[in-house]
Amino acid sequence: MESSTFNLLEGIWWVSLGLMVLTLRFFASPRYRPLTLVTTCLLVLFGISDFLQVAYGSFLVPGMEWLWYFKISNVVGLCVMIGWYLWLRAKS
Repeated sequence: MESSTFNLLEGIWWVSLGLMVLTLRFFASPRYRPLTLVTTCLLVLFGISDFLQVAYGSFLVPGMEWLWYFKISNVVGLCVMIGWYLWLRAKS
């Protein structure tokens, strides 16, 4: 499979996952709702980073460091969301 096709499918996957989390917002208890909203935003942004990679090329070439930092910040954000979820679970 070509790299751009894979990134396009991956972007669709992350955006779809974000929309699924947004749907869960309506069924979640009130204490989890802020978490679902922030997680939705992060997942959609992560999908957008894959669409940007298709449009601009690999983040491994010089001049594309911004895309690399964008992806890293999304991964760090998702790790924070996991920690937030675990903290909320432990608190109950």
